[in-house]
Amino acid sequence: MNFEDDLKIDEDSLNMECIRQPKLYMQYAEQVAEAERALNNSKLTLDVARANTDSDIRKDAKEKGEKVTEAIVATKILADECIIKQMEVVNNYRKNYSILQSAVKAMDHKKTMINNLVSLWIGSYFSTPTNKKEVTEEGNNKMQDRIKEKLQN
Repeated sequence: MNFEDDLKIDEDSLNMECIRQPKLYMQYAEQVAEAERALNNSKLTLDVARANTDSDIRKDAKEKGEKVTEAIVATKILADECIIKQMEVVNNYRKNYSILQSAVKAMDHKKTMINNLVSLWIGSYFSTPTNKKEVTEEGNNKMQDRIKEKLQN
């Protein structure tokens, strides 16, 4: 899926955009659900790694006859290479999840814009002006550019 392409609206095919939009939305919603699952699994893995590291630190200290405080254990856990790597994994999954949540919001905005464009079309906003004075030079240039662009594609 190409997010940039999925956000584009073809004003000349609003009917197809209306048909395509629910499927696109569902695809992104499914990706968000999968990203959330992956994030939760990575957090669980981090919690297990922290618990194992905590246990190892306390076991090593007991074997050496050292007294450890909660602060020392917490510091050693945060400094553990395995924990650091797993925290990076969690952060990467969190970033992906956030991006996909934004993509779903963008699909909501696209739906609204399609609805607005359909309303404009129904109101004959895109119709050819009947009075030539209504066509400004700027509007005429934009129309010519769109026609050229459509012919090139």
